[in-house]
Amino acid sequence: MFGRRKKNLYSFEQPSRAAVEAYQATQDWGCVDCRTDTRCEYYHLRGEVWQAAGMGPKGLLCIGCLERRLGRRVSRADFTGVPINDPAYSRPPRPKSARLLDRLKR
Repeated sequence: MFGRRKKNLYSFEQPSRAAVEAYQATQDWGCVDCRTDTRCEYYHLRGEVWQAAGMGPKGLLCIGCLERRLGRRVSRADFTGVPINDPAYSRPPRPKSARLLDRLKR
């Protein structure tokens, strides 16, 4: 019928731990440069910073390789305001590395 909306058309419920682990098992979390597992350095940068590192829409970089490509250390200003960049954000994929936490707080 017209005028009726489906309930929960866009559901943002937290996935179960099993669902998260199943998803993670199918992903390639390796840094494209050094193949280090990046699950503890999962972040979101401003588009121009990511592009300056020579990256496109796919692929992951550990903080070390990102900084090597940029020729400088990254700072808080390089990251976007999404929840994953909040130092207190603790949902999967893994707890943040000390190196990432340092850059998020600078």
